[in-house]
Amino acid sequence: MLYNIILIDDNPEMLDHAREEWKKYGGCLTNVHSAKEAIEELKKKEYHLIKIVADYVRESLLPSINKIRDATDMPIVVMTSHYDSALKVAALRCGADEYLAVPETSEEILMTGFAHIRRYCSFDCGRHDKKVITYQGIRLDLRERKVTVGGRDVYLSRGEFECLRMLMSNPGSLFTYELLYYGSYGEEARAEDILSSVRSFIKRIRKKIGADYDLHIQAVHGVGYKLEKTE
Repeated sequence: MLYNIILIDDNPEMLDHAREEWKKYGGCLTNVHSAKEAIEELKKKEYHLIKIVADYVRESLLPSINKIRDATDMPIVVMTSHYDSALKVAALRCGADEYLAVPETSEEILMTGFAHIRRYCSFDCGRHDKKVITYQGIRLDLRERKVTVGGRDVYLSRGEFECLRMLMSNPGSLFTYELLYYGSYGEEARAEDILSSVRSFIKRIRKKIGADYDLHIQAVHGVGYKLEKTE
């Protein structure tokens, strides 16, 4: 599954590293610079976690948490290089779900984030009450993990299902080969040739859903794939 994360920060080096680390586990990071921008992003597509770097927002940390909490039930994780117990209490009271001193390993940040995402999803919070995604004649039942195309049952492997789920969740959005691969396989991602692997399972998906539907999956040469956006 692809997990969409919003990061409020303005550190290019940290951003590049964070994107690479999250990508290994199927996380797609979107960088914004304020609570207002984060709330605008929430209107565009489904997200699963918001991370705030306290050192960047500084005095606006608590107002930022308040604004975001008023807009969504999504988990909010705050990271800081200057741990302050009083500020932690205040942040949690404002609606943050976690307040962390920047850990020694990026894996601690990732696993903390995933723990909150898992809890958020398991309680069907926010927009996760949507259990069925449809596109044209394709229907994905997310609870039962069943696929029907034009009324007929279609079997997709886990990776194929997650890939199609990503495309159908965001028609018109371009997904790179890396995002599709890591989003589909997560921790089990092992391929040395990501490009060939993604092309291979897109080919299988197209074959399984049939000629009447496969043309809606558009290849963007050298970049990735997207699902044709319909009005």
